[in-house]
Amino acid sequence: MFPFANAPLGEYNKQPVPEMALVFHAHNGGYDITQHTISHRSGRYNIDAGIAIGPNTLHALLIAMQPEDNLQTELLPPNTLVHSPIQSVWYTPPLRRRMYIRAGKETLTLNVPWPALVFHVRNRKLAIAAIKGSRRPGESTSLYHAPLMNIYANGNLCSGSIALPDTCRVTDFPVWEAAIFDTLFTHVNHPKTLRLANTSHRNGTRSREITTAAHVRFWRDLHRTKTRRFPVSALVPMDCELDQFIRRHAT
Repeated sequence: MFPFANAPLGEYNKQPVPEMALVFHAHNGGYDITQHTISHRSGRYNIDAGIAIGPNTLHALLIAMQPEDNLQTELLPPNTLVHSPIQSVWYTPPLRRRMYIRAGKETLTLNVPWPALVFHVRNRKLAIAAIKGSRRPGESTSLYHAPLMNIYANGNLCSGSIALPDTCRVTDFPVWEAAIFDTLFTHVNHPKTLRLANTSHRNGTRSREITTAAHVRFWRDLHRTKTRRFPVSALVPMDCELDQFIRRHAT
């Protein structure tokens, strides 16, 4: 409870004068935040009706409360989409690069085309999604499931034994990216990582089941044929836009 609420003004004339309060409302496993003005009526402090605020406003308030000598300046690279002390979002363009896959007892090193990817980091958790094309994404850009193993349906990375940074500073971006680009992919975590054509099996049946074996075949084919661009027809819609994705992972 706010310590000055309903207290006589005279009792706190030597204390800082309260002007604003933030109230956190528990909601769906997270918090909704309202900002309230503190007014002085009848010799008492009162918390007035509030207005809802979002993460950007809260971030601005926290920055305003910091002493100037505690503020750090970072030069943001052009692929940065969101950056604050509590979360960072950036993207990597489509590019042909190495991929490491564990296939049974064999470790594969493949040179394959990767799609453009969006990285979201908060609280030492990495979420990732794919986008079509190479242009800088905006808040209404449609997202697709990252066509990768070791990723959950909500985009979160199954990090296993990967050593992740404690912070999400700009200088940490390459380390977070290495958790994807330099990892050893081992297994499929959900069935929407890829959209594949019918696959033939030894028993004569055909299916589009997204298994770990199907993933290995997909990436091996891209390596074998030296495909230059990731086939975006293989991407599965995530049914959300970039701003929705950020809000989902901001709590």
